[in-house]
Amino acid sequence: MRLSWPGLTQTSAAAGGPRGAAMTTHPPPPPPPEQPDPAGLDVPELESEIDESELRRELLNDKWRQLFDKYDPEGFGEIPWDDFLEVLNNPEFMAEVDANKRDILLQRAQERTTTAITFQDFVNVVSAALNNPT
Repeated sequence: MRLSWPGLTQTSAAAGGPRGAAMTTHPPPPPPPEQPDPAGLDVPELESEIDESELRRELLNDKWRQLFDKYDPEGFGEIPWDDFLEVLNNPEFMAEVDANKRDILLQRAQERTTTAITFQDFVNVVSAALNNPT
């Protein structure tokens, strides 16, 4: 009887002689050669650009998360609109958020249809204002 796994072969007593079963090892096969990219694209560089863009997005999201969390003491991911109106006039908040973004947030607070602003709504506004300044 012969059992084998990559790099290891076991034979039965009959094949291994008087001492019983024998084990022999074989080196693993070499890795396959790298295949050239048929499209001629430099994929690692493309992945690097995606990773860099994702990293920038995460860092910005972390910045907004830290700011938002200062005014969300319960940690529910939302700030009641009445409290948020006070936040909009907080000097520290004003130093972190551009005036045009604060104006948009104030407009949302005045037109509110919910009881609180969520973190996602906050990020959507400040990110949209960042990408499309008015």
